[in-house]
Parts: sequence; C-alpha cells; structure tokens
Amino acid sequence: ESCAGRSRAKSSNVISIDDPPSPPTSFAATFNSLTCSGTVVLSWTPGASDRPIERYILYENGVEICVISPTNSYSHTKTLQNNIRYTYSIKSESCAGRSRAKSSNVISIDDPPSPPTSLTAAFNSLTCSGTVVLSWTPGASDRAIERYILYENGVEILTISPTDSYSYTNILQNDIDYTFSIKTESCAG
Repeated sequence: ESCAGRSRAKSSNVISIDDPPSPPTSFAATFNSLTCSGTVVLSWTPGASDRPIERYILYENGVEICVISPTNSYSHTKTLQNNIRYTYSIKSESCAGRSRAKSSNVISIDDPPSPPTSLTAAFNSLTCSGTVVLSWTPGASDRAIERYILYENGVEILTISPTDSYSYTNILQNDIDYTFSIKTESCAG
C-alpha cells in the first residue's frame, strides 16, 4: 500500500503438508502359545511417509488401547481368553495426520488339547481295596496342560495337576465294573 493506494495483485506462497503416512507394513502379532497369557509381541515395518512418524496408535478389536512412541515393536501384556479372536491393528501418525488405513493381525486360541492316551488303571487285587494307580500318555497340545479331570463311571471325581500318573484311593466292591476316564484342559479348552 502506498499513498497512491493498494496494489491490485498479491504476492502469495503456498505451504502444504503432504499426505498422511502410509500404515505400517509386515504387521505381526505373536504370543506365548504355551500359557495363553503374558505378552503379545507386536512388530511392524514403518509405512512410507515424507514426514517423520511421531507416534503409532494401537487398537485391539477396533478400540484404541494405546499410543506408542516411534519404534517398530511393542510388547502388550494380556491374558488371552479361550475361543476369542483378538484383532490387533495399528496406524501411523505424523504431523500430516494419521494414516487412513490400518495394518491388522489376528490372534486366537481355539485348539483344545487332544485327550490323553494309553490310560491304565491298576489296583491291589489281593485286598480289593486301597489305591488305584492310574497312568497315561499326555495328549498332543500346543498349549501347556493346566489340569486333568478324572472321571469314575462317568462322574467327575477330581482335578489333577499336570502329571502323567496319579494314585487314587478308593474301596472297590465285588461284581462292579469301574470305568476311569480322563480329560485334558489347557487355556484353549
């Protein structure tokens, strides 16, 4: 502006903040499959961005659970429940905003252990009373066995800590068949 008035043209300069970053890639979620609890380890490769990544936003089953400083891994302590799918997702954020898409990975615990095999029951045949010794071969499981459930004639009688044999005291009666069975339980069922 001068004493003759304002200029008709303006000088201008455009500053733009480019697109938000791409979501992380190679997103992986793993956990301790033996115990079904503990730490879910999440790892990823940063997505493309022309600005530095300021933070990552982590979601579990669609709900934001935390904001993480720039890194490429995170350990999330969580007890996973049987027969539930956990979907972990992550977004990148820079000064240009959050990535529009999420990278996702699913964890689920849904394979219960196989039943024990080779169950044997032995007792003192001289007295017909006393201790029945049960032994078995543990069934296949990709989870740690938490307990065995013992049944006598189809009725649950007790829970046994992980082992491959057990001494059970019972008075046996003449002319009665005794059927023993056993189930395996892990965090997967």
